[in-house]
Amino acid sequence: MNKSAARWLGPRARSYVVVAATQGSDGLISFAFPPFLSSLAVPLDLIGLLVACGGLAALASRLPAGVLYRGSRARGLLVVACATAGAAAFMLPRLEAPLAFALLRLIGGFAYGVATTANLARFIDALPPGGDRARAMGFYSASLALGLMFGNGIGGFAGEYLGYLPAFECAAASYLLAALLAATLPHPPARATGASKKEAAGPRGWRRLAVLSEPGLLTVTLAAFLAAFMQQISGSFLPLYGLSVGLTLAEVASVRMATALTNVFARSGAGPLAERIGRRRTQHIFISFQALGLFALSFCTSLWALLVAMLWVAACRAIVLVANTISLTEDVDEERVSRGVASGVFNAATDLGNLASPALGGVVGALFGLTSIFRALPPFVLALYFVITFGRAHVTGRRGV
Repeated sequence: MNKSAARWLGPRARSYVVVAATQGSDGLISFAFPPFLSSLAVPLDLIGLLVACGGLAALASRLPAGVLYRGSRARGLLVVACATAGAAAFMLPRLEAPLAFALLRLIGGFAYGVATTANLARFIDALPPGGDRARAMGFYSASLALGLMFGNGIGGFAGEYLGYLPAFECAAASYLLAALLAATLPHPPARATGASKKEAAGPRGWRRLAVLSEPGLLTVTLAAFLAAFMQQISGSFLPLYGLSVGLTLAEVASVRMATALTNVFARSGAGPLAERIGRRRTQHIFISFQALGLFALSFCTSLWALLVAMLWVAACRAIVLVANTISLTEDVDEERVSRGVASGVFNAATDLGNLASPALGGVVGALFGLTSIFRALPPFVLALYFVITFGRAHVTGRRGV
């Protein structure tokens, strides 16, 4: 009993809570911010621009945060970034000027990007050599999903029944919880890797980004971009599609909560699955199933049919994400690439996918209709994924001959 309690109160458990609280805050803001702006009669084109501010700022923060990251700085970066993001979330519903909204989303998005980049790098650094990294990264990914579940749920139900002010205050409180717990985390143990020695005696600052050509990092980055692009098709357009077939905002929030809960369990068990059948093979299989589920979603016109399709998509997405995250810890050469830079590049690729997907989806939807987004983009992204993946493998193989 005492050992169990110690495990639950230990640094690993607190790390999972920091992950969930940070992701939950961002998920809540992402869900509630567009309808909040709509309730203020903000024009639709301006809503799109203001929503994009957060994602662009997060993207801009990734590489600077990765370059600045050190194990000894991780705790300070996390605390300052979470506190800053919480302050920005607290102020959001208290202002009305579009310029003020843009400034707050830029600040909050940048702080969120710094926090999540430092958090992932610190978590990987803290994993003991020879430990079960697949299981640990599965629980890390499950913590992300758990945060999204609560964020989407609170954002939808609080926004509809309590008002937007309490919803954004919940986001601020969650960021504050993350900051407080982050302050209690120990520094990860220092390891005398080739990357750490080069940090002390080799290139500094932005010159360290020359390692972006490292094959393992490049493969993981491309997969992260395309997987995020695929996921954001449903992330961006599911609410609009749900409303177009007669669902209410609360029903859409229920679907999002159910998919997030599915993510929690699927990610928890995805690590052993990826290790059993291979990380790359797992990724290939389940990104194909994910594309199939998104295509099928366009034929769903009832709550229950939509729920089944989204549960399928969520489970496949969870397994793909865990497989690729394990590759980040195992396939990227730590002798050449520091954990901070690897985390920054990985998260930047995910942000790019999240930004490119709604932009291209909006163009396709405007030209051919909302359902065409789900019927055209998933097969296109899947084909691109296999062309790039196996094309690079073919080129690499020929160079090795």
